Amino acid sequence: MPEFREEKIFDENDYKYFSKVFDFFTLDAIRTLEIRRVIKRALGVIKEGKESVIVLCEGPEGDYRILKIYKIETSDFKRMEDYIVGDARFKSVRKKKRDLVYLWCRKEFSNLKKAQKANVSAPAPHAFMKNLLVMDCVMDGDEIARPLDEIDREELENPEEFFWMVVDEMKKLYKKAKLVHADISEFNILKSNNKPVLIDFAQAVMLTHPMAERFLKRDVRNLIRFFKKEYRISVEEQEVLQYIKN
Repeated sequence: MPEFREEKIFDENDYKYFSKVFDFFTLDAIRTLEIRRVIKRALGVIKEGKESVIVLCEGPEGDYRILKIYKIETSDFKRMEDYIVGDARFKSVRKKKRDLVYLWCRKEFSNLKKAQKANVSAPAPHAFMKNLLVMDCVMDGDEIARPLDEIDREELENPEEFFWMVVDEMKKLYKKAKLVHADISEFNILKSNNKPVLIDFAQAVMLTHPMAERFLKRDVRNLIRFFKKEYRISVEEQEVLQYIKN
């Protein structure tokens, strides 16, 4: 293991930026991840959305890791609650937004661990703390893997084969991890060396969740819609559902 340099992962300008977006608790958690050597230094913000900021970091062994920071104030409280209430793992849900966001982060870590154990193609999680989640950075060759909505059509060598590879990952998630992703779309499927990698697992629910079957049907419908529109692949929804469940 290489020696660690005694330095903060963020310089003064980085902390100024984050202090405008996040509160003291988030910044304190980032520093704790530094101290615990979960992340070594930040390399830059990859993406920023309404609910989270995605930061590329160097890991403790020179690897690349993703630091996903859930925003407290701008997260969709109602949407999160819909995917948590009914999950047997989280019976006691506090109504404060901060507590719900922390739980949402912990839920994604738990779901990623289940996916990893089931050998689902998804980022390996390393740690979570409050509203911070650290996981592997998915690569596509020498570049950071991009979601399907950001790649050109010709970049998929065999779209139909790729479609069924995604379905295979959904099947492993369903049969082995006992989870439904609940947000399958072109935005949450990365292309990595011509293979799919599923991301964004916070909303994934256990099969015992009262909405699990409805979410599964919606996932299948969204997947078919995208591949039919972009690649003219025609497949019946019921055929895919039966394949996943059997």
